[in-house]
Amino acid sequence: MSDVRVPPLPEAQVRPDEQSRISDLSYRNYDGPLKPRFVRWWIVAKAGLQLTWGQWWFYLIALLPLFRFLLAGFLMFLRTQLGAPQQTFVDEPEGQRFALQFWSVLCGDTNSLFLLVIALTAGAGCISADNRANALLVYLSKPIGRIDYILGKWMSIFLTLLSVALVPTALLYLFALISYRDDGFLKTEPWLGPRLLIAVTVPAVIHASLIVGISAWSKSARIVSAIYTSVYILGGVLASICGGILYKDKPEIQNVIQHLSLRGLIIGIDQNVLHVVVPIIRLSRFAPQETVDIPKLWPLLTMAGVLVIGSLAAAWIKIRAVEVVRG
Repeated sequence: MSDVRVPPLPEAQVRPDEQSRISDLSYRNYDGPLKPRFVRWWIVAKAGLQLTWGQWWFYLIALLPLFRFLLAGFLMFLRTQLGAPQQTFVDEPEGQRFALQFWSVLCGDTNSLFLLVIALTAGAGCISADNRANALLVYLSKPIGRIDYILGKWMSIFLTLLSVALVPTALLYLFALISYRDDGFLKTEPWLGPRLLIAVTVPAVIHASLIVGISAWSKSARIVSAIYTSVYILGGVLASICGGILYKDKPEIQNVIQHLSLRGLIIGIDQNVLHVVVPIIRLSRFAPQETVDIPKLWPLLTMAGVLVIGSLAAAWIKIRAVEVVRG
């Protein structure tokens, strides 16, 4: 059998004048349009606002606090028509007539619950949904840092809560200003307007900060809602029990301890901002009149500051930017 020789194949030659067909997979910096640093957070915030305010059912929830303000305006009008006395209760401090009514609307049980529901609706899935969908890879691969991302998420919740509380508060304030301008409204309470602006900001800051911190460590909006609701409700119950049992003989300390919960911090700080003494409603008309004095402000601000800063720090630790591994 004869040997068959296979001729050698020609050597492959690379021509330098031809363009390589292999795609360049090396890492390249972002070279697209770049906005200034101080407005990059708005991209994240706008996406969150569109996701929340783009749902028709959210407007139904957002309108719920408005009914309590409408009721307060109707009671003001009815009080004027019936010629009711100027004071709300016996020995009421001078200058808090309207401030007490605004405080009762903002910090009452009804609107506090509505604001909690709105906070959960707008913020429970703000970061947990991104964790579940691995959207952080998309956000942070662009020229958006952790500060831009966290600030954008925080602002989307904060602006939602602030809008829901501020709009009806401003309408009720204008109604009282027009209706009671001849009764010395601006003379007796000239700083009520700026104080109300601070008062509606307090719950928005606390709710937005804590929800961002909890949502950053979860992948489920339901779990975030369950955790935050539990902390909100159980914290108020424990603070009330501990204050009533441990400091029964020390009313001043008891008043502070009973405000060391999420809702207690909000209503206590707003009570200091609006400077109102709150009456305790008794079912019996013959019961002696009791009031809740204004709690000390510095323990409440310290506790609120620790919660806000701690929650944002927790979000900062959990959220990581995309790293390029070089081999």
